[in-house]
Amino acid sequence: SSGAGSDPFSTTGGAFAAVMIVIAILGLYIIMPIAALLYYSKFMRVAISALRLGDLELSERFGYAALQRSDGLPVRLVLGYALGWQGRGRDADAVLAAVDPSTLSDSELMAWALPRAANQFWMLDEPERATAFLRAIRARLASATTVDALLSTFAMNAGSPQRALELADAVLAAPD
Repeated sequence: SSGAGSDPFSTTGGAFAAVMIVIAILGLYIIMPIAALLYYSKFMRVAISALRLGDLELSERFGYAALQRSDGLPVRLVLGYALGWQGRGRDADAVLAAVDPSTLSDSELMAWALPRAANQFWMLDEPERATAFLRAIRARLASATTVDALLSTFAMNAGSPQRALELADAVLAAPD
């Protein structure tokens, strides 16, 4: 038997279907994004706290959960640190490489570039790449004192103490 209730395209019961569609739309476009933001915030707090306490695996787990909800710089930094400090330099590099530096302010650029360069230098054992990367970032910054300090550290660890001393002297003489 084919009653009016069995035909999803019938005109009877259309008000019910319309209400269900509106509820689904509200859930999809309003409620779910709000819930996702709330969970993102909680996941980020746990990831940061775990990182501070040295629980790198927990920080990674919650970092990835937060990354599924927001692709922003803060989550990529936390996750990059958690991965890098576990000795997973390739994974950390992939997480940090997904950031578009052209969208970052100077302070964000520094927050992103320093751990990325350190990861390249120490975890990936690519000192030339790390140094070239930092020099490219340095050209974009109004003040490069912090970058020069890291470049000095790189020079010392790469066996160039004279270059390290030159950079360190410039850092110490800088007004900022």
